[in-house]
Amino acid sequence: MPHTACLVCAASLRQNPISATATHPGHTMIDTKTIDQIVNTLRSALPPNLTQDVEKNVRAALQSAFERLDLVTREEFDVQSAVLSRTRAKLEVLEKQVAALENTLLKK
Repeated sequence: MPHTACLVCAASLRQNPISATATHPGHTMIDTKTIDQIVNTLRSALPPNLTQDVEKNVRAALQSAFERLDLVTREEFDVQSAVLSRTRAKLEVLEKQVAALENTLLKK
């Protein structure tokens, strides 16, 4: 399961996917590659006998920290964005229908 997620908009997507925006320029994304980069940097800075233990502990700590944050996967974000887009399109159609019905009633 990918762990790419928008830190700023995750909560709004979970709480109210209709009000969340579909584009998120400049928002911070977390990816498993980030965890790997941190672990690799630490691995290269440590003596070989400590590398495995530290790597395991750091990876577990980072994973735990990210799980406590209110993050969504990239997949979930994309699905919710598609749902939002379809919902907005349906809403626009319904708004036009209501306006047409109101105009019809007002003319009578």
